[in-house]
Amino acid sequence: MHDGGSDAHHLTSEANRALELALRPSQGTGHAELHATIREICASARRQGLRAEELIVLFKKTWAERPELRAMSREETGRLFDAVVTMCVEEYYRPR
Repeated sequence: MHDGGSDAHHLTSEANRALELALRPSQGTGHAELHATIREICASARRQGLRAEELIVLFKKTWAERPELRAMSREETGRLFDAVVTMCVEEYYRPR
């Protein structure tokens, strides 16, 4: 059985990885590695019994900690965050 703290740490780590990928200037939200990372995060969240809303809260907390955001406009960061959240919700509810 997995330790809940370990599972939470893994999800946070993966959320950071997804956001790092989304924030790469040349990659953005169209990158295949980002989609694969989000797919893995959603699968882990479902296994742990997390609802999509809880996963979005995790992304929001992780997003707020990203230092790269200080150099970007509010519109640009909002657009990127919305795209990542949309991708996450679509993946979470995608038929398996």
